[in-house]
Amino acid sequence: MRDVYADVFSFANCGTVRLSNLYLAHAVPLEKYDCHGSVVYAKNCQSIRVSNCELNGCGAIGLSLWFCGRVFVEDSRIRNNSFNAFYISGLQSLKVIGSLIEDNGNLMQVYECDEIEMNDNKIENNGGYWSNLE
Repeated sequence: MRDVYADVFSFANCGTVRLSNLYLAHAVPLEKYDCHGSVVYAKNCQSIRVSNCELNGCGAIGLSLWFCGRVFVEDSRIRNNSFNAFYISGLQSLKVIGSLIEDNGNLMQVYECDEIEMNDNKIENNGGYWSNLE
C-alpha cells in the first residue's frame, strides 16, 4: 500500500477470517507517527486468526480491531508500527501466542475487551511514542 493514510488490508462484517503467511506493510513508511492507516483493520467480525504473518509499519497500528469476537494471533511478527502494535475496542477475546512484537510506538490500547491472553511472545522496544513528541 502506497497511501500511508489508508489501511493495507481491511475487512468488516465477516464470519471467520484467516490470514496466513502474509507480509503486509506500507510501501514507503513514515519515520514518525503521522498517519492513521492500519496494517490490518477489522470491524464486526466473529473470528479472526492471524498465523505466520508479518505486519510491518508504518501502519500507525499493526492490528486495529473493532467490535469483533475472538482473535487469535500466532507465530507472527508485529513491528515498526508508529503508534500501536494493537488497538482494540469492543473485543470478546484476544490471544497472542509465540509472536514477536517489537519496535512499535506503543504495545496496545484496549477498550472494552473481555479477555486478553499473551504467552510465549518476545515483546521488546515498544513504547516511547508519547515521550518522543516534538
